[in-house]
Amino acid sequence: MSVDVFEREFAIESLKSERLRVTILIGATAISIALLLLLTLLFFEQFNATFRGNARSFLFAAGVLFTVNIGYLLAEWIILGRLIKKQMKPIPALKYLSAFVETSIPTAGLIIGSYFLGPIYTFFTPAAFIYPLFMPAKL
Repeated sequence: MSVDVFEREFAIESLKSERLRVTILIGATAISIALLLLLTLLFFEQFNATFRGNARSFLFAAGVLFTVNIGYLLAEWIILGRLIKKQMKPIPALKYLSAFVETSIPTAGLIIGSYFLGPIYTFFTPAAFIYPLFMPAKL
């Protein structure tokens, strides 16, 4: 009987830990959005020169990527909250979906960057350095 209680409590604590990680990712993404917007407003001419006159297209593509990312993270945050509230075990498929989506976001950022900046310069952007942040600890 105590093994079942332990496993249930461990599963709930695991969900809480995962929800905290998703909350941190939401905050990091929101800060990234704010920083990009602030830098764009302050240095639009430099952005436009760097992106060879395509700064608006880059901002649109980055906005779509950020919107998809925030939308997915919020959906995962809500699902985790409901699982915690109902004291259910984690959904096994959710961790694999989460790993796939969260590791695809920096990849999409690199693709967008290489399209607008060129492949060499893209490796020196923040997207190339944030893979560890998006790597789910649950795999």
